[in-house]
Amino acid sequence: MENKVYTQSELKAQNIITTDYVPNLEPGEFIAVLDMKAEARNCLRVFFTFEDGRKIMAAAQWWQRYLGFYFYSLHRIWG
Repeated sequence: MENKVYTQSELKAQNIITTDYVPNLEPGEFIAVLDMKAEARNCLRVFFTFEDGRKIMAAAQWWQRYLGFYFYSLHRIWG
């Protein structure tokens, strides 16, 4: 993946599949790597791989100022 925010058209054109990523419904603190960022309607979707291998998607809303994710580089470790 490139270090950019993908549009929905780019995801489709490059055949980037995101169906392996699911929302995290488990509370707690986790260590994860930022895999990809993509625009969606009124939000930014961010895709992580947790240290246990789970693939997680989250949405950062425009009114949250996208939580700063537009400015973070891929492969950054969160935890």
